[in-house]
Amino acid sequence: MFLKTVSYDIVFSPEAKKAAEDSGFDIVFTDNDLKIVRGGSLEKNQKAVRLKIDLLLDPATPKGMEFDSAVAQVAHDNGVTIGFSLDNLLLHENHLSGLIRNINFVVRLCIKKKADIAIISGAKDKYEVRTPEDLVAIGQLLGLTKPQARWAISEALK
Repeated sequence: MFLKTVSYDIVFSPEAKKAAEDSGFDIVFTDNDLKIVRGGSLEKNQKAVRLKIDLLLDPATPKGMEFDSAVAQVAHDNGVTIGFSLDNLLLHENHLSGLIRNINFVVRLCIKKKADIAIISGAKDKYEVRTPEDLVAIGQLLGLTKPQARWAISEALK
């Protein structure tokens, strides 16, 4: 059974926001509510965490290592949350094993450097919305323990 805590999600459309609220999320942000930078290259990730944004989203790619311990440390020091979206996993379905491997590496670095991690749906429409329990399972797939994954959908975006 899923323990009741306040759960958060970030979506990218009003339609998805309504669906996420109906799916059991207590607080649903849209991309306009937070300062979000989508990562992808080492330079972009480094710059984003130095800017003291709210969320560096999807810093890993399926191709190569675009994240290092220095980025994780600066993220921790500046209070930048590192986010992973289900949308990114769906986008790279043909290169999923490489992406999950690289995300797992980023997750381990974030845990080591105590940088906050968030798991979000990143839904663009109502069909991409998942329940809080689904996001916890995605967090476990990406290398978090169940308590860490619960924290990643309930505390990381406070």
